[in-house]
Amino acid sequence: CPRGLSNRDWQLLFLSVLWNRDGALHAFGTGPLSNRDVLLAAVRHSGWTLKEAPAFFLRDKEVVLEAVRETAASNRKIRNGMDGRLRTSFRSESIFQYADESLRTDPSFVEQICGLDGTALGCVPRCLQNAAHIACAAVASDGGALALCPPQLRGDKDIVLRALE
Repeated sequence: CPRGLSNRDWQLLFLSVLWNRDGALHAFGTGPLSNRDVLLAAVRHSGWTLKEAPAFFLRDKEVVLEAVRETAASNRKIRNGMDGRLRTSFRSESIFQYADESLRTDPSFVEQICGLDGTALGCVPRCLQNAAHIACAAVASDGGALALCPPQLRGDKDIVLRALE
């Protein structure tokens, strides 16, 4: 910690710089992101901070869940602000692609994530993409995720109806 600042004050200073200045994170390196509380606060503000996190946090369900929750909400705001022509061509990436493989292969966690961010369906193994309940969760959160479903599920009446809701 810098001289004269408590650890908590230093964390608050770091977060204020991060939130108010693009690229500020790179000036600090990954040291501050080794603190779970700091990282959780950062991903709740910008889920893409997860990309810069130490690898051990990519296995942390709560950290990954918060990052997905924030990026999915941000992407919805962007999509909802677009006119119809742009909206149909908008495809967002999912921050879930950076999660550890152990989380991307956990069926119950994948279903939870896809329920928040349908585009996460594109980040999981084919065997989980083929699971109707996971595909249904994905299209319920983002109708555009229907394009990420395997062909046999794109014709499933229940999944198509969920995508249209």
